[in-house]
Amino acid sequence: MTSPDTSTVPRPGPGRPGVLRWWRRHTLLVDALWACGLLALGVLPLAAGGFPGSPLLVQLFFSVALAVPLAWRRRAPEVVAGVVAALQYLQLAVGAHQALPMNAFATVSVLFTVTAYGRDRVWQAYLGIAVAGAVLLGLLSELSLVVLGSTTMIGATLAGYLRRIVRVRDEAAVERARRLEVERDSAATVAAEQERRRIARDLHDVIAHSLTVIVAQADGGRYAARADPQAAQRSLETVAATARVALADLRAALGALRAPGHAETAPLPGAADVPSLVASVRDSGHPVVLTVTGEATAVPAAAGLTAYRVVQESLTNVLKHAGGGVSTTVEVHHGPTLVRVAVADDGIGTASRAPGTSGGSGLTGMRERVEAVGGRFHAGPRDGGGWLVVADVPLQPAVAP
Repeated sequence: MTSPDTSTVPRPGPGRPGVLRWWRRHTLLVDALWACGLLALGVLPLAAGGFPGSPLLVQLFFSVALAVPLAWRRRAPEVVAGVVAALQYLQLAVGAHQALPMNAFATVSVLFTVTAYGRDRVWQAYLGIAVAGAVLLGLLSELSLVVLGSTTMIGATLAGYLRRIVRVRDEAAVERARRLEVERDSAATVAAEQERRRIARDLHDVIAHSLTVIVAQADGGRYAARADPQAAQRSLETVAATARVALADLRAALGALRAPGHAETAPLPGAADVPSLVASVRDSGHPVVLTVTGEATAVPAAAGLTAYRVVQESLTNVLKHAGGGVSTTVEVHHGPTLVRVAVADDGIGTASRAPGTSGGSGLTGMRERVEAVGGRFHAGPRDGGGWLVVADVPLQPAVAP
């Protein structure tokens, strides 16, 4: 089992010291140097002839054999612990009962490592194997080695367990940071998508409605130019006024794409602007009857803009799809908790306005707008012909349960 690579994972809190980062990133090199240092200390007493009871070459062999696996103690802690345990029992089996320095060094190293980086059941099993080995060695040589060896092993295990607690805490902190980063990126993606849709709806509403009115006025002015120059002049004035309003709305919509300091500060239209919107359509030669009921108390900006855009898009669809000689009614009712807008016409073009029958996004945009503020939206054919759009826009946004 390998230790986590902290070089590629963001860690919370202040940055770790450079030496510690290097230590954690080069575990094989560090552990190899550790093994070489322990081996040097372990064979130093053997330079004077070794310990009595077994040949010097046997003691040297087991010292080297116990040191070599330590180079992989953090790469494969459980395997290294098993190899060290097997070598020590083999040492007892061949009659080398001396407590070599490398026996203590290797045992302490692997117990610390397997406790800190191994699985729960594994390090407990190796602690039992190590204590059993110390008892066996004490029975074969000196009983004092049982107490000394067991105490040392338990101390190494406790130190490894403390390291394990720190490691698990660090890994949990890294995982929390990773999840928070994922959640932050996901929230940013959702917010960007919502903003993109909002801007797309604004641009569609502004451009589609304004261009439809401009085209209607231009066509009417062209036919009226010879017979009624005054009507042609009024059409041109309506075209200019509509174009100016469209440019202002377009600047406001595009302001969200710029830096906050460059965003336009012109107020967005609201429910109070519906009469002027209806008047602009009426001036283009299409009869529209507006009825406003209820007490128009302070309507929040989001609700007012939604109601305005629904009426705007509905009238645009009437101009585009309903045909000539169409009668249109717009009703705006101000209730205590909502604003209801209803736009009805008696024209044709039902199929072209039906959901899913064209490539337009007007109905979809209206529905998204109304549902975004917690309202209800309906659009469909009227009984007896024509088209009906109804939207209930709450004055207060719905609170999610």
